[in-house]
Amino acid sequence: MAKTLPGIDPPEIKQGDFWVVINYLEATPGAPGVGVDYALPIDGRTFYYLSSTGWTSFTVGDLMITAFVSDMPVGVGNETELEIPLTFDLKQNYPNPFNPSTIISYQIPQSQMVTLDVYNALGQKVRTLVNGMQDAGHYEAVWDGKNSGGNSLSSGVYLYRITAGNFIKTMKMILLR
Repeated sequence: MAKTLPGIDPPEIKQGDFWVVINYLEATPGAPGVGVDYALPIDGRTFYYLSSTGWTSFTVGDLMITAFVSDMPVGVGNETELEIPLTFDLKQNYPNPFNPSTIISYQIPQSQMVTLDVYNALGQKVRTLVNGMQDAGHYEAVWDGKNSGGNSLSSGVYLYRITAGNFIKTMKMILLR
């Protein structure tokens, strides 16, 4: 059973500090399951919430929280809605090796000018797959193993590179004829 603490429900974090509930145990509300760190630099800024007394400051120490940032938002909502990614990424093409075509997936967390280019093993650009402004989201580009002139390229290792704002990433793929 979930408990909602005072404030906006659910909390909206726009910037700066935020609060976290860790291991709230309804059976023992006077003893929330948390760890404390007695080191500086943020003594006196850590609170816990008890239904009997409200927000209470730790008298000594600070909460220790280990967290990670996912590239996908987590929450409850309409499962049919497309989720907006939190990070830029370029995925490995599939299939790889490929013949006659392959799919290149990528994601952008905000509207950006995006270019997705294919290069041969000598570093010469052979094809531009994407070149334009795109909204935040998940995308797929299909490469048919042909150059910009529509000619089929030979078997070999090819590189594909995305540039979206300051994000640049290059990966390898293999074309087998």
